[in-house]
Amino acid sequence: MKIHLLAGPPFGPQFWQQVSKRLFHHGLDHAVLNPFLKSGSFPHLIDLISQELRSTDMLVAHGTAVPLALAVCEQKQIRCLTLTNGLIYTPDPFLKQLSGLPNFLRRKLLHPAIAIPYFRSSIGMRRLVVNPYVMNHDTIVMVCKTALKNRQNRINFSEYIGFLKQNPQPKKSLAKQHVFIWGDQDFLYPNQVLDEAITAFKNTLRIDIPGGRHLHPIERPWALADEIYKINNKLP
Repeated sequence: MKIHLLAGPPFGPQFWQQVSKRLFHHGLDHAVLNPFLKSGSFPHLIDLISQELRSTDMLVAHGTAVPLALAVCEQKQIRCLTLTNGLIYTPDPFLKQLSGLPNFLRRKLLHPAIAIPYFRSSIGMRRLVVNPYVMNHDTIVMVCKTALKNRQNRINFSEYIGFLKQNPQPKKSLAKQHVFIWGDQDFLYPNQVLDEAITAFKNTLRIDIPGGRHLHPIERPWALADEIYKINNKLP
């Protein structure tokens, strides 16, 4: 089985850097997906990811990538779908406002000159972790700027975020196992959002990251990676 890691805007593949190191430590075959480099069209993104997946694989998705992962699994059967702190049914207020803006304005707001100072501020990403000092300048630049500095990436991100205003609802999933690894102190997507999802899908497992907030994969990457390792060992 191969583990595929997927994060959505505004994050690039560096989002998974520390999780990836821990998975490597466990000897797990894994890869970081970056389909947004090629497209922002929702149907095209589904195709790009589907081409990478095999029926024996696990797909791990965070944040704005969660709807995309669910859409992939509506069309393709995989061994395990693992979701962590993201949009399942209702967008958080910030994402809802951003997705409703005109496309050109979203692209401007995603420019590093605007986005990075905002993310570094006290109302930005520091609110999405327990320890605000974790989201220092270097960390934010690492997980965001590489993706945002490319104009085509910003166009792709903007197109994808605009699609999310349609609030695509997951109808089914062909994954054999569904796992929700959730930071239980996330105010963007609190634990209540899981209740409906857990009843909607078959073969579900819920794992709480105690005290984890929205960006626990960055703040506490070992906690997430170790849970993935345990799940991998238990899957039939």
